[in-house]
Amino acid sequence: MRKIFRANLYFLMILLISTFVPYLLGIVYENINLTDSRIILFLNHVILFLVPAAIYILVTKSSVKKTFRLNPISFKNIFWIMILAFAIQPVVMLFSLISGFFFSNDVGAFIGSIMDTPYPILLLLIAVMPAITEEVTLRGIVLSGYDFKNKWVASIVTGLLFGVFHLNAQQFLYAAVLGMVLAYLVRITNSIFASVVMHFMINGLQVTLQKVISLFMENNVSPDAVSQLKMSEKMAALSVWGFLGVIFAAISIIIIKKIEDDCKSRGIYDSYERLGASSRHSYMRVDLDSNSVTEVTSDILSTKERVLNGPLIATIIIYFIVMNLPTLVLAFNRLVNFRR
Repeated sequence: MRKIFRANLYFLMILLISTFVPYLLGIVYENINLTDSRIILFLNHVILFLVPAAIYILVTKSSVKKTFRLNPISFKNIFWIMILAFAIQPVVMLFSLISGFFFSNDVGAFIGSIMDTPYPILLLLIAVMPAITEEVTLRGIVLSGYDFKNKWVASIVTGLLFGVFHLNAQQFLYAAVLGMVLAYLVRITNSIFASVVMHFMINGLQVTLQKVISLFMENNVSPDAVSQLKMSEKMAALSVWGFLGVIFAAISIIIIKKIEDDCKSRGIYDSYERLGASSRHSYMRVDLDSNSVTEVTSDILSTKERVLNGPLIATIIIYFIVMNLPTLVLAFNRLVNFRR
């Protein structure tokens, strides 16, 4: 099966699983009297993402190390990635603010409802678990399907899929941008640990900030505070965060470029860039090693494989339906009542 087709198909399956399986799990949890939303969240991460990933590896017989890019990363780059996690926060806030103009923050409301949870457990649920399960899914299995597309195409497509992955309109925009950055980091460092560290830092910083606010404020700020502002107040907030977002976006780009240059100085190159050199070398020994020629030919064909395929189109359609389901149901009910 072609690499991109398989990656997009896997994402489609995860999208369907994460859309419908929670309803079945809800019935199971109810039957065993499990009502703690924190335990449910932990179990859902394991069942919906880690179990399918394990099944994928077993069925496809893929290399765990290659698929998940389990390669070491220098302490120097870990330091810069941690700085990047701080620098990109205003950019995330800007896109979150834009989304908040139009959509309610359901995730913010959920996190607010569990703020009384002890901080270490809260960090485990909101920072550690997503940094593992979401990275295994998106920057592990899905991104591996785009190994032989250039890093820009791979980052943009998987970034958009990361936005879709959250199944939340308010999160789509900033999640897509973050997804692009995380995918780019993995490609230039050839290590999933780059995105794991940054994902953990971003979520951890946000959780820590909310926890501190909840300790010092009796009445927490509503997660939908943005949508409740007057238009003049929205535009003022947008101007401030827009200014900060542009400045810190530039700083973030400089940091990413520094990480990329450091990786190249260590002989770490993107998979697409490595293909050019390895394919030329392999074709020079075509008569000596036919197996390597077969492998390289397959890789070259992967560079020409189309990104927009059946599974990706189905993903877009399903996402549109799920996001607009309440509106579609309301329209259907009105149509039924009108015919009566």
